[in-house]
Amino acid sequence: MENKLRFPLLVWGFAVAVYIPTATAGDAIPAIYVFGDSTVDVGNNNFLRGNPASANFLPYGIDFPGKRPTGRFSNGYSGSDYLAMQLGFRQSPPAYLSLTDGRPAATGVNFASGGSGIFDSTNPNNSIPLSKQIRYFDSVSDSLKTRLGRKAAGNFISKSIFYFSTANNDMFQFLARSGVQNETQQDLFIEQLTHEFKIHLKSLYNRGGRKFLVSGTGPMGCIPIARLSVPGDGCVEYINNISRKFNRAMRIVLRDLSFRLHGFSYSFLDIYDFITLLTSKPQKFGSHHTFSGFKESIAACCGSGRLNAASDCTPNSTYCSDREKYLFWDRYHSTQAFSEVVTRAVFDGRKYASPIAIKELVPL
Repeated sequence: MENKLRFPLLVWGFAVAVYIPTATAGDAIPAIYVFGDSTVDVGNNNFLRGNPASANFLPYGIDFPGKRPTGRFSNGYSGSDYLAMQLGFRQSPPAYLSLTDGRPAATGVNFASGGSGIFDSTNPNNSIPLSKQIRYFDSVSDSLKTRLGRKAAGNFISKSIFYFSTANNDMFQFLARSGVQNETQQDLFIEQLTHEFKIHLKSLYNRGGRKFLVSGTGPMGCIPIARLSVPGDGCVEYINNISRKFNRAMRIVLRDLSFRLHGFSYSFLDIYDFITLLTSKPQKFGSHHTFSGFKESIAACCGSGRLNAASDCTPNSTYCSDREKYLFWDRYHSTQAFSEVVTRAVFDGRKYASPIAIKELVPL
């Protein structure tokens, strides 16, 4: 059994969605801008050359309307879709690279890219790093200014939600390269990572963003591919530890930004504890369509070998028929049913969202 985990370009993160039953699209939240990795990518990687992580083939999308693969790393909807739906939109805003000249992006844009990270050095040349995603936002902002005028565009952007789901790949790459590190080395890495994230958030604030929704990372050491390295299929605790460190540090970063930047408002989603509970007692939870609970919280639905995690989900892979009973779709990513359950749970009050609930970002 190997002691050092190796991870490919695409890594799994816990995709989350937002449940805001009273919010509607329009003046309250005119648009959503999504940044991050495969947890919220809706197809940007389909347009990248080279060898990007991709999900533009069946059985990905088997439960998406029309049973078609779109580039989402899921059997159906992604977390950014649920966010958009609960805000009153039809689904996630479109992938930036899918937009054609002259096509409006009035309800927002999704810039996320599977395999990407906060650092430019995370999976370079095979994904769109966060810094480049932000540069893409500049072109969207310029288009808004042309169509609406500078003042109206500024007001539009300030009311919009800026949603982030990232850092998973940065941490996995650090651990894959360095192995198990001591606490001092991990702390230094997390300090550098969150400092870089802070720079990106501040740059979007300077571009007019005011409402920020930042997802923390879940227990990444409990995904199927991580469990392969542990006898008895247990979680990899040193991976979970670095995830907890990131979440604690990001709380501090966001609080500091809110003190220093006038009008900066945010909700940080610390989903770690709920997902730990869910994976320990999956039978107690069920999706909107399946109230009898999950039956499989360790193995992936699509793949092969032990835990269905010995290989990627491919067009030739077998996959489970009862997908709403599984937490994991492939060896990295969650099923849409899992995302739905996390959505309903973590947004019940302020227990997993701080310092304010998501609905408090939405003027009613």
